[in-house]
Amino acid sequence: MNFKNITVGELPSFIKSEWYQNTPIMPITKERAISQYYNPDADHNDIALIIALDKDNQLLGFIGILPGKINYGKSSKKFFWNSCWWVHPDRGRQVSMPLFYKMLQITDNKLIFFDLTPRTHQIMQKLPYFVTQEKIGISAFLRCNSACILPKKYGKFAKIKPILNTIDSAINILTCPYRKIVQFRLSKKPSFQFLFNDEIDGEIQKFIAPFIQQQAIPRGKRELNRIIRYAWISNSQKAKQESSHYPFSVYAFQFYNHIIKIYSKEQLVGCLFITERDQYFKLPYCFFHPEHTTLIVKVLKKILLQRKAIHFVTWNPYIKERLGKQKTPFLLLRPIKKQMGFPQIQGFEYLQHAFYQDGDGDAVFT
Repeated sequence: MNFKNITVGELPSFIKSEWYQNTPIMPITKERAISQYYNPDADHNDIALIIALDKDNQLLGFIGILPGKINYGKSSKKFFWNSCWWVHPDRGRQVSMPLFYKMLQITDNKLIFFDLTPRTHQIMQKLPYFVTQEKIGISAFLRCNSACILPKKYGKFAKIKPILNTIDSAINILTCPYRKIVQFRLSKKPSFQFLFNDEIDGEIQKFIAPFIQQQAIPRGKRELNRIIRYAWISNSQKAKQESSHYPFSVYAFQFYNHIIKIYSKEQLVGCLFITERDQYFKLPYCFFHPEHTTLIVKVLKKILLQRKAIHFVTWNPYIKERLGKQKTPFLLLRPIKKQMGFPQIQGFEYLQHAFYQDGDGDAVFT
């Protein structure tokens, strides 16, 4: 067994190497490699990927590290996020924990885990130098999509997928007038305007600056524009082919990053960074004052209806609370949970109680 570290600076040459071109399972996609290479929070000698190889140079497993920064008083400090962790189901079981411990060693335990899998959560609970914390968000459905959800969760439903498609179509047709009515009401004499933007511009940068200072992770204009320009998900045929050789997200039929400016009385009062993936919507970043929550939710609902959204999820406390009280136009609202992991390092205890955006870590990319 042999472990190999790939630095951020080595990523472009690594994805051109003969080994990478011939390996059946890729430890990183070209999109992720280029995105990490241009990460403004990374140094070229930061380790981005650890791979485990057998005596024949075949891949046994890999673990990814995404360098970032945290606010620390009036300055910032280097921190890291775990971006992926995979082992070969047959030949790689013995490398799982060695990969994990090597990641902890390389990062000096300066890691935040933003969405622990059940297995990783069990591991973290046994480590004396990490603590886990549950976060509760809200999952909202605007359309029925059981034909997609149930077979993935319960394999037996794959046999009746045509029936589920028929049920979905019938429910969505019957509820269409309801969504149209809600959309009409939201459009009637609106007290707000919103504009779609291609990137974080100077106006947005000035508006979000005070919010960024209060967050644990200071992602501003430079960081967010890099995320927009170097997406991890692609709708290209090449990405579709790669999806069978990579264990994590790489392809979507549709994937968009939406930057929205929200105005009230000609003043900018909010900015939303929304991701759309095959009619599934997330809100990685949002910037607004609590007194504008009602207005922000109105804009959000209007966008979801215009874009024919199936599903929306958020952990933002203000939006979550408002949606819980005003359930229109959603067919179903339910709580959703995730586990986060924080290091117990002297001087960094505040991280457990800091404010995090939904997109922090690598969540914004997927």
